[in-house]
Amino acid sequence: MEAVCGGSLVQTPCLFTKDSKYIFVSCGSDIRLVSIATAECVRVLQGHTAAVTGMCRCPSNFLQIYSCSKDGTVRLWDYSDAVCVKVWTGRARIHRLFVLPNFPDHFFTVHYKKATLASELYVHKTATLDLSDGVLVYKVQGAAQWSASPQGIHIAAAADKELHVLQPGDSPEQWYNHTVAFRTPLMCVAHHPTEPMVAVGDMKGEITVVMGLQAPHAMSTMHWHAHGVSALCFSADGTYLLSGGEDAAVVVWHVLARSKRFLPRLGAGVVQLSCNGDNSLYAVSQADNSVKVFDGSSLQHRVSVRGLKRAVNITRKMYTSGLVADPRTGLLVMNSQPGTLQFFNPFKDRHEFDFQVCDVPYIGRTNEKVVMPTLVSHVRFVNGGRWVVTYETRDDRQSVPEYRLKFWRFTSSSQ
Repeated sequence: MEAVCGGSLVQTPCLFTKDSKYIFVSCGSDIRLVSIATAECVRVLQGHTAAVTGMCRCPSNFLQIYSCSKDGTVRLWDYSDAVCVKVWTGRARIHRLFVLPNFPDHFFTVHYKKATLASELYVHKTATLDLSDGVLVYKVQGAAQWSASPQGIHIAAAADKELHVLQPGDSPEQWYNHTVAFRTPLMCVAHHPTEPMVAVGDMKGEITVVMGLQAPHAMSTMHWHAHGVSALCFSADGTYLLSGGEDAAVVVWHVLARSKRFLPRLGAGVVQLSCNGDNSLYAVSQADNSVKVFDGSSLQHRVSVRGLKRAVNITRKMYTSGLVADPRTGLLVMNSQPGTLQFFNPFKDRHEFDFQVCDVPYIGRTNEKVVMPTLVSHVRFVNGGRWVVTYETRDDRQSVPEYRLKFWRFTSSSQ
């Protein structure tokens, strides 16, 4: 059995092309090149056999990118022709990839070893196609989040309540490290593009900016998010810091002035953030398996890339309505956000539109409790798709249960 559509679009941060006309979006084991003007997929990079876990630009050729995958390989792509130029193979799953300009003949990979519960950073020579010849640079206990400065002068790992900062020595295999301790478990880390500065987000919604990266550290904090900060990203010039989390909003912080702007009510939690090379575009990857691109100055929405939406898993069964085909269009119909059905095109692997059965706004957690939403539990098409019957329920075990049966008639004039 093989998965042919419905892959995750938010497994890795998106990557803009140098001219910012296109954006790379990983989709399962594939990488899609999507036009920002039309939201259409213009090329697909195929070759990995497992989920893509990282992408980065090639420093020596702006028409090439590197990618890594859980299949244990690193690939170099020429995306103008959708051709794989080179493949490095190994046996261990790769969770992150760094290609640093100050080490042009090497690249770095991150592996998570379940046997030892440790994240390990390896360095590899580009001339050697066997990844098993890599040299272990550093090991962090636990599942760490990794980041590297664009100049390659620092690599950082956020694991549990510690920030590990690595600085290069005389060779790519030699790195010096020191550790910064925190009181709250860390969730994400991001590097400033030009300064020795790192930002980390923790589980309580607090952002800490560590400046200098050498002891003694200068540290400052910013706090707006009600829950954990799951994504951080500096703008290309380092003036702004973007943060996002479960509260379905992105905060654009001015790093020096500490002023902030907002992208509110995005409809789903934020899991990844990225910025293009001239600060004109921001890409927001969300928990509902969608990517939204916004203008960097006006914060106006530009384009969206939507895959198979992940239904809210309140009950044990995620897609409570099951899988139904629309007789008129052939689209697959299933649960989406609370109170909503999605129409998914399996042939184009694309989310076409949502059908709102009941008006349910996005509601985050109240303290640590999840608010029980209204769920569409059944849907049936009748009379060749001219009628739709939906059944929705809400039972939080505290108030009176709600059950509603609705009948919908298709009218071509309103479509």
